[in-house]
Amino acid sequence: MPYLIKNIDDENSNVAILSVWALGKIQDRRATDPLIELLENQLDDNADIIPFIAWALGEIEDERAFKPLVDLIEESPDPGHKETALKALVKIGGFELTGVLIKLLGDRDENVRAASAQALCVKPDRKAVDALIKTLSDSHRAVRIHAIMALSEIGSRDALKHLRKIAENSKDLDEREKARTAVMNIEKFGGKSMYHPPVNESEYSFIESLDIEKIEDYNIEDCMEFGTMPMDVLSKKDIDELLQQLK
Repeated sequence: MPYLIKNIDDENSNVAILSVWALGKIQDRRATDPLIELLENQLDDNADIIPFIAWALGEIEDERAFKPLVDLIEESPDPGHKETALKALVKIGGFELTGVLIKLLGDRDENVRAASAQALCVKPDRKAVDALIKTLSDSHRAVRIHAIMALSEIGSRDALKHLRKIAENSKDLDEREKARTAVMNIEKFGGKSMYHPPVNESEYSFIESLDIEKIEDYNIEDCMEFGTMPMDVLSKKDIDELLQQLK
């Protein structure tokens, strides 16, 4: 642990990123404060390491990281950083989460809005119903689809007339079908899950969403496979060897 923490702000960005990733895998709360400090120091530079830090904090699931992650979402100009921080917040949870997600349903970036609606499928809350109903008229299809699914998950009858309108009038077949299913779920079951998380939900598709070529640029033999195999298979010994070679 101390060795990894020492390396998270190494001048070699590859060493720093790998150390942050390893701390996320170890999930030890002793790493929370150093990671938060690193995140705060990197915000102005919009550095490549930021999504790794956000992801690691989500994996550790320490409530101390909640506010720094919210600050990242509010301050970062990068939608990808916002989305990664949002997914980390969902893992951490807490009574403030719904308010953050509701606010992000109005974000300028459609990917952030869609991720927020999707998060409300995972963490449904009746306080989000009005915001989700408004989101049904979003200009982007993915946002609307996730809003429909979240309303189905919540099961509020207040959404029925809006969902029926979509079910009858939408020009999008998938949108109509999702809305019809949501109406049935709410009417017959008081809400029922339409959300089927991907196999790697615990990772929030994090590995696939990042530029894996940057990791392959370590220029060491082991990394020829590093970008194609699951990161989970790397042992502590593997990590130590990679760090030593990078040094």
